[in-house]
Amino acid sequence: MVTELFLCDYVVTDSFHGCVFSIIFNKPFIAVGNVSRGLARFNSLLSMFNLEKRLVDSELNIDKEILVSEIDWNQINIKRSELIKEASSFLQTYLSGDN
Repeated sequence: MVTELFLCDYVVTDSFHGCVFSIIFNKPFIAVGNVSRGLARFNSLLSMFNLEKRLVDSELNIDKEILVSEIDWNQINIKRSELIKEASSFLQTYLSGDN
């Protein structure tokens, strides 16, 4: 799956990890929410990057506006770098026993 995501031009997924890899690889995407698989983690991830509009509740609700709207990957990557730094700092603090 990772290779296919890396090589594709656009992603339509109902997988949380499909969303994660789309963000990592800077691939435009639409997430189709699945209540039985858990919407909370989709909402949490997408809200971190201000990408909530990329989540639809059904394939039938994918409209042209979502398909053609650009994602500001520069802003996404800045935010992703900030989150990585926060997570690294957290891990260093708690793994070193200085908490």
